Formats: sequence, C-alpha cells, structure tokens
Amino acid sequence: MGNSVLDGVMGKAFVDNIKNPNIAFLVVRSYCFISGNIDDKDLKDIIDKNF
Repeated sequence: MGNSVLDGVMGKAFVDNIKNPNIAFLVVRSYCFISGNIDDKDLKDIIDKNF
C-alpha cells in the first residue's frame, strides 16, 4: 500500500519537513499510517485535529 501512496496512485502523504523528515503520515482511505518521532507537541496537535 505504501508504494501506491508514494507513486501518487492513491491516498496522500504528509511529512513535517520535505528535505529532512522526522515523521511521515500515509493516508489511504480510512487508514493513517504514522512513522517517525512523534514526541513533538505540535505534531500531536496536528494528529488530534486532522486524524
């Protein structure tokens, strides 16, 4: 499923920094896959607000 998002076929991908990401969200249909360091309060607020 990750390849589908990364290839732009389906879903969306979000990162905190495009050149040096610390965290990534892959959203496919009703699923959200989170990878990386989620200790940052701002990122937790983004997750609570959008996911």
